[in-house]
Amino acid sequence: MLSGSLSYKPILQLSSPDRRAVGFLEGHNELNAAQEFNSLRSKAKDTLRPRMDRWCDGHLGPNRWFHNFDGTELMVFKLNEHRFYGFKCGPLPISNRPFLLCVLTIHVNKREWETDEAELARVEQWRTNAGCRAAIAQFYPEYGRGICKKLSRN
Repeated sequence: MLSGSLSYKPILQLSSPDRRAVGFLEGHNELNAAQEFNSLRSKAKDTLRPRMDRWCDGHLGPNRWFHNFDGTELMVFKLNEHRFYGFKCGPLPISNRPFLLCVLTIHVNKREWETDEAELARVEQWRTNAGCRAAIAQFYPEYGRGICKKLSRN
């Protein structure tokens, strides 16, 4: 995975911006979540955005709309067959330690019940990618500084 030209782009006007945020990692052909989100019809976006708002407000589901994957920082937002996979991080460890960010990386059209572990492995590779961390730090300069520990919240 190349990491030189990655960038982070927030989804604007979601609720509770002081508590949580959602955005996209872009800059590699595998990173298709933003492109797929932007290509959704208005009605689909109008259904998906309140689900993101719900997560930003601190709710834990329902699982049919979004959920994290036990024991990981990975999560997914769902809309019909659309799956937007990403990871959570704490980009403000100094000024707002409780703040959570969900960085969406890949989109998959899914019709099976179980999650493909290969998709989660791809998201995990992006989560730990140095270029990804640098892209998030361009938007959240505190990211990577201070005490970083495993997140234990949804």
